[in-house]
This record gives sequence, C-alpha cells and structure tokens, in this order.
Amino acid sequence: MATQPGEWHVRWPDSDSDAEYYYSMDRFGWRIVATNSGGQGVTISASQKAWLAKTLRDSNLPTMILVHKPFVCAGNWVDEQRLVDEELERSIQGSDEVKLILSGHTHHSAAMSHNGTLNLVFPSTSFGIEDEPGWGVIVLHADELMAHYKRAFVEH
Repeated sequence: MATQPGEWHVRWPDSDSDAEYYYSMDRFGWRIVATNSGGQGVTISASQKAWLAKTLRDSNLPTMILVHKPFVCAGNWVDEQRLVDEELERSIQGSDEVKLILSGHTHHSAAMSHNGTLNLVFPSTSFGIEDEPGWGVIVLHADELMAHYKRAFVEH
C-alpha cells in the first residue's frame, strides 16, 4: 500500500489472529478491514465476527470492508455462492461508519446499495463469467470515495 505519492511498496499488516489471516488498518483517513472470507465453503468464524464487531465499534473513521464473496447478487450463476450470513450483516449494518463493502468471487461486475451500504463487486482481471475481465480503482477521500471499473480489451 502506498503511503506517500509515488511510493509503491506493499507491506501487509500482521494478522489480528494467530489462527486466521484478517486485519484492519487506518490509512488516508479511512479504516480498511480485510476479512478472511474466501474459498469454497468458507464461513467467517465466530472469533472473526467478534473481532469485526469490536473493530467497527472502536473507530469513527469511514470504513471499507473487504470480503471475498459478495453479500449481493452480481447477476450470474455464481450468485448462489454469495456470502449469506445474517449475523455478520447485522454487525455491519449497525455501524454508520461502513461506507463500502468490496468483494469479488463472481468474475462479474456489480455496484448497488444493499441495506444502505454501497457494495462493489469487481470481476477478475483474467477472465469473466458472463462478463469481460477488467479492473477497478477506488479513490478514498476524507468524506467520500470514487470508484471506477474498466473492462479489459478482449479480442474475439
């Protein structure tokens, strides 16, 4: 993660758990929360849910949550594998600071409000499922964010 303009190194934070890899960090006036929610059949553990609830309570910064599988339907057959966890969603909805939930998994792009929070689903950069591959950029400002998605050029 860049910390100064022109600085392009990445140092991933240490995990907030010894058993799973998830973390939060405060950068550029935002709290960024990364969950361990990927993989087939993976659910977010009870200890991670408790950590997330505490992490959301302990900050008044605008917050972006990263999850692998989206809570929302992106519009293809992978939707049946979306993240369905009412307890987790209630925890997120209980925080006025959560401004964005960013996910992937579906290889299909989508943007929508779900329970009052912006959900962005970015597709794969390598191949799409009922969508072309692409990439996305999120620009964080003190009190707002801008998101841009671009489809990659694919010759048919």
